Amino acid sequence: MSNDDVLDGFKMTDIGFLPNEWEVTQLERFIESPQYGYTARAVESTEGPRYLRITDIQNGIVEWTKVPSCECDASAREKYGLQDGDIVVARIGATTGKSFIFRGSVDTLFASYLIRIRTKESLLPEFLHYFFDTRVYWNQIQKSKGGRLKGGISIPSLRNLVVPIPPLREQKRIATVLNSVQESKKRTDVVVNAAKELKKTLMKHLFTYGPVRMKDATNVELKETSIGQMPKHWKVIPCGELCEEVTVGIVVRPSSYYVVSGVPALRSLNVKEDSLDMSELVFVSEKDNSTRLAKSRLRKGDVLIVRTGYPGTSCVVPEDLEEANCIDLVVVRTRKEVLQSSFLSRYLNSQSGRRQVLANLTGMAQKHLNIGAVRRTLVPIPPLSEQIRIVEWLSVVDSAKKSAQVRANTADTLRRTLLDNLMTGRLRANNLEVPT
Repeated sequence: MSNDDVLDGFKMTDIGFLPNEWEVTQLERFIESPQYGYTARAVESTEGPRYLRITDIQNGIVEWTKVPSCECDASAREKYGLQDGDIVVARIGATTGKSFIFRGSVDTLFASYLIRIRTKESLLPEFLHYFFDTRVYWNQIQKSKGGRLKGGISIPSLRNLVVPIPPLREQKRIATVLNSVQESKKRTDVVVNAAKELKKTLMKHLFTYGPVRMKDATNVELKETSIGQMPKHWKVIPCGELCEEVTVGIVVRPSSYYVVSGVPALRSLNVKEDSLDMSELVFVSEKDNSTRLAKSRLRKGDVLIVRTGYPGTSCVVPEDLEEANCIDLVVVRTRKEVLQSSFLSRYLNSQSGRRQVLANLTGMAQKHLNIGAVRRTLVPIPPLSEQIRIVEWLSVVDSAKKSAQVRANTADTLRRTLLDNLMTGRLRANNLEVPT
């Protein structure tokens, strides 16, 4: 885009088009002297200051109850102590470039793989923290790493970052809007995590006591089996005896069959716990699907089991994928009169099912699941009516979890869209009503 194309009120800068009244400058003008972290020995004692390490920061969150203390003298406290509003940036490792803003008054020192940044009054810490999540920032970080996957960053590279600096009032408005959206995302994440934990708890209950209310579990007569406790009237039978067929999808040069469009061919990355992810699909031709690849064609109700990567992860083939194909997946076709395919999938995704899968993996460098291991897997067999009720109970939780995940994804998309637009001035925060 030429200078003649610049929109009214915007100017071309080293980091793209920005509002005329924004400064574009190196970060060093707006920060105090950055500082590398303190090298100390973490201790279990509750005495002494907290010792914040790079591993304590997960997805921008610190679980302070797990942060250890450290031994230090007064000079170390003075030099490496964190103040309210300080930002620490990971300088090495898988999280290089990620930042965390310290809020509060907890006596805390930061460790050696972190760099502390303390802003001057003309730069709001929250604004800088949000800048550290933009594409403009990450493009500069990748450049400073020289394209090295495990490359680190240094104080000079942070000092030389080119940053947009709106007027302080607008910085505050941008931070307020993004804080509001961030809190909304945190709340949706809490709901998603709660739904996941609820499903784990419910699965353990259902595969131990059957489809009874938790308050009635003490009335269920149990028996001890090789795969754990279960109701006395249930059976334990190897999977191979419960199936019409156990086979495997295309394993020999599958990519040689790929076409631009045609019959979907499901891979490991498409199989999630009791669901399918239809992104990144590959296809085979209808001709190959009905001839050379006919052996691995799928039917509605088949159970798909991941062999490599996350072995044992299972789901059921839905009606709209009847006659689709699959690649390097174990395919189980159950005897419907004794075993519901949805029940088998649910069990394989349970803790008990996963334990058996992990115990039967083969291979040295890359572990994988073979057909023999699936056939030998012991499966609890309730009456069909109980299998159906167990699947129904878990489907209700899955529905709630899916709904919560949709809301979380929407909140994340909104956060990213607002971040990109507010931090470039395409959307002016001064004109926005901040949600409560």
